[in-house]
Amino acid sequence: VANQAAIAAALISHRGVQDAMIVNVGERITEVSVIGDGAILSTGQFALGGNAITRGIAERMGVSRSGAERIKRQWGKTILPPAARAAAGGAIGTAVDEWLNALVALLRKDAQSLVPPQVYITGGGAKLEAIERALARRPWHREVSLGTPVEIHRLNAEDIAGDLFRNAYPSLAGPDEAALAAIAARLRREHR
Repeated sequence: VANQAAIAAALISHRGVQDAMIVNVGERITEVSVIGDGAILSTGQFALGGNAITRGIAERMGVSRSGAERIKRQWGKTILPPAARAAAGGAIGTAVDEWLNALVALLRKDAQSLVPPQVYITGGGAKLEAIERALARRPWHREVSLGTPVEIHRLNAEDIAGDLFRNAYPSLAGPDEAALAAIAARLRREHR
C-alpha cells in the first residue's frame, strides 16, 4: 500500500491527476488503488500477478516454469512456429482472463468506488502487453463504472521521475520501477 500511496501522490502532484485507478501487477499480487478528488478513496489486492500467467503457460504448453517465463517475456517480440504461437496465445489469454475476472471481482466488493476514466498500470506484469490490451479492449469496466470510457496508461518510472535518473546505472525505467521513482521524486521535492 505504501508503494501505491507514493505512486498516487506522484500522479496527483506531478501530473495533476484527480481521479484515476492504479493497478500494480506484481509477481504474486495485484494491488489496486482508486483516487478521487486528489485523494486515495480505496485500496485492495488479489492474489494473482505475473506468476499466474507464467504458471498458466507452463501448464497449458507442458513446459518448465523457466521456459514459460521466457515465453511470457518474449511474447510479441519473437517469431514462434504457428502451433507454438497458438498454444502460447491461448495460455496467455486464459491466464489474463482469470486475472481480469479477479480484478472485476475485487472492484465489485468496493461499492463506494467506481472505476474512474483513467487507469494506470504499473509493476512488472504491466510489461505484458496482453494485460494492457485486455484492459483497453474488453468491456470489463462497464460492470464497475458508470459506463464511461476508460483510458489505459502504462505508467513507467521515467513518466514520474523525468530526468532525475538519466545518468543512473542501471537506469530507472519501466513500469516495474514506477513505485521507486515515485518515492525518489518525493524525496527530491522534500529535500530541495
